[in-house]
Amino acid sequence: MSYVCQKCFRHIRIRYGHDDIMPYGGWCFCPPEPKPEPVARDVHGWIGVDLDGTLAEYSGWKPGDHSIGKPIQPMVDRVKEWLRTGHKVKIMTARVSPPTNDDVIPDIQKWCHEHIGQVLEVTSTKDYAMIELWDDRAVRVKANEGHPCCDHHHSKPSYHKIT
Repeated sequence: MSYVCQKCFRHIRIRYGHDDIMPYGGWCFCPPEPKPEPVARDVHGWIGVDLDGTLAEYSGWKPGDHSIGKPIQPMVDRVKEWLRTGHKVKIMTARVSPPTNDDVIPDIQKWCHEHIGQVLEVTSTKDYAMIELWDDRAVRVKANEGHPCCDHHHSKPSYHKIT
């Protein structure tokens, strides 16, 4: 007995006595179709991404200079992927922390639109909804212990020396 696969339309020969049904519900052994990656929906919280030294190149602060460095492409790509999968991403930067003016926010948003493809919210404040922070100066510590999780922070460039 021969049937046509409902998926690839190849002829299938059934070698056992069940003439009235197709094996596996009427499909042959076609390779499975690739499944599209799921798009996250209703993702709670937000991911904070530092601007200077994490998302954009940075060589030190210069008073009155609002220019933003060239994009750091691996991080820009990561942010784009988060946004594509439904995550909320905010730029977390000291550039907008008090007592500075908010006049730098449009420059940051313009940079985001140019390099990420959309305007992102800009903040200097961490809150309970933040689920991650990506920052070149952060040192991860073990929760409730105060000890660093790893030694990689010893090789970080230091922009400010603590005396």
